[in-house]
Amino acid sequence: MKVQHIVRFVPVVVATAALAVTASVTAPTSALATPDPVTAAQKTLDSIQSQSATIDLKYTQLQEQLDAANHTLDQADAKLAIGLARVAQLRKSLGQLALINFQTAGIGTTTRLITSPDDTSFLNNLAVVQSVTNRSNGQLQELQASQAELTALEAQAKQSRDTIASVTSQQNQLVQEYNQKEAAAKSLLARLTAAQKKRLAELQQQREQAALRAVLGTSATSRGATRISLSTSTAVSGRASVAVAFALAQVGKAYVYGATGPGAYDCSGLMLRAWAAAGVSLPRTSQAQYSAGTHIALSSLQPGDLVFYYSGLTHVGMYIGGGSIVNAENPSTGVVVASLTSMPIVGATRVG
Repeated sequence: MKVQHIVRFVPVVVATAALAVTASVTAPTSALATPDPVTAAQKTLDSIQSQSATIDLKYTQLQEQLDAANHTLDQADAKLAIGLARVAQLRKSLGQLALINFQTAGIGTTTRLITSPDDTSFLNNLAVVQSVTNRSNGQLQELQASQAELTALEAQAKQSRDTIASVTSQQNQLVQEYNQKEAAAKSLLARLTAAQKKRLAELQQQREQAALRAVLGTSATSRGATRISLSTSTAVSGRASVAVAFALAQVGKAYVYGATGPGAYDCSGLMLRAWAAAGVSLPRTSQAQYSAGTHIALSSLQPGDLVFYYSGLTHVGMYIGGGSIVNAENPSTGVVVASLTSMPIVGATRVG
């Protein structure tokens, strides 16, 4: 989730090697000098973007808990329905057996012997009574066990509902936090003059180009801060080609917290579905996806590799070649193609 794309030219922190580029545009070093508003804005926006990415990860982690709680609740509800039906059946059967017991309870064994036409009839009648008694005892025990199971399932269902309510509340709070970050970024930008905004865009472009050269070498294409075409400059083959094609086909779709498609995605949700299309199963969060394959050097990036950003591994995109990634950025921007170095890179993982 990148605050930078609330407005196209909001700058962000990039690879450490690129920071030297900012020396020519920093504020005077004198302690008495007025701070450069562009540098101050850059620093604040970088911080907002990092915090927003952390919010995104927390939301996705909560979504995992929510999905698990919903699954548990569905299972408990299904078992409860079966259990309730069985208990009702047992109660009905026990009621019938109780009636039989009541009807025969006053007839003693001696009376049965006298009134029976022969020994065989007596033994048959006695066997029936004993069978009814045994069935009653067995079904009563089953009823007691079924009722105990229902009590446990009801407790499990309640716990799941409580978890769902708690997690949903926490997610709503995170959305509010993100909206506050977004509003702060917009407010900061609104206070800058047109010339200062232009400097921000130029600074972002310089930093991204310098970072690309540091990561990919001097042959890295100069992309600037504008959006990139959907074509890749590197040949893609095998399952990676399927994953890249899927991810690129989602460009233009919405970013929704916790979404995994098909109409909307969050950052890790897009990676999950893209590689699933290629037959590769990935875990749900960006942090878990980082450990889902082989860690590689940035200089070895190939299309389909996952690139991770920020110290907390709070954002992930897919490298598509040519110094570009496709990623689900934030609710304001959605799924887009962006510069590989538009955010501070932590590492990369090859899957598939």
